[in-house]
Amino acid sequence: MAMNPGSDIPLSPPVQASAVPTPQDRIRESAESWQVLETADAALIEEICRFRVRVWRQEGQLSSEAFGSGTWRDSVDDGALHWLIRDSRGRLAAAGRLSVHESLEDVHQAEEYLRFELALPGPIAAPDRVVVARFARKAGLGRRILDLQDAAAVARGASHAVRQASPRMVELLKHRGWQVLGPASSDERFPGVAFTAVIKELSQERCTVSKEAA
Repeated sequence: MAMNPGSDIPLSPPVQASAVPTPQDRIRESAESWQVLETADAALIEEICRFRVRVWRQEGQLSSEAFGSGTWRDSVDDGALHWLIRDSRGRLAAAGRLSVHESLEDVHQAEEYLRFELALPGPIAAPDRVVVARFARKAGLGRRILDLQDAAAVARGASHAVRQASPRMVELLKHRGWQVLGPASSDERFPGVAFTAVIKELSQERCTVSKEAA
């Protein structure tokens, strides 16, 4: 189903709150108010870049010297597709991006994939930077961003998608058809985080979309 930028996306049916609502109850109560937005707005992208740093710092997995400016931005951000999700109070709850490239050699940090001697036809999708605020965990927002990334990659004709993922993300991606290539290079900005290079073949998703459209 196509999503219009800025539309409200219900993630689950409303549930009746208990007498003393828990934090998870409050998330469920506001589930119909999550706002999903695809954006190219410079101010919103800057907000997303600062959000990335804030989330990783809250997780305690970011070096104290990393991203001293408080923003995590690189050359890919200017030309990428970006999504953000806000809660009913307007708080940024989740974000992610996608870039699509003519070949694997053009992908950001291409060396992380080329060393596995992959021979892939283009275009190649590079979905990444999925972050979810702690207050919004277990509301399915990470999966929502992954769905948007997959759909956009397929719509743009990508044959495969590649990414580097944290251990938590790898486990989620395995259930979504991603395959492990092997360890990615360590990143001193994220001490103790063992990133993994993964790949997904997108022809199956393309077939599914075609059947739904028929």
